[in-house]
Amino acid sequence: MKLGDFLKKVEGLAPDTILCVAEIDEAFGSEIQDVEILDNARQRSPEAADMEAIELANGNEKAVVIRW
Repeated sequence: MKLGDFLKKVEGLAPDTILCVAEIDEAFGSEIQDVEILDNARQRSPEAADMEAIELANGNEKAVVIRW
């Protein structure tokens, strides 16, 4: 998912809307501890939808990382 896709999904939501992270099909989410902006990420495969598809180093792409 790219940031633009995310922004389209949350467009119009109230600023006090809860933001959390959860695995697909999970009934509960985790509170976010930190949001980090990286300049040297690398997407391993644009089609990948599995865990660890983004390497957080050794690249030249910008990434927003949500830590929980």
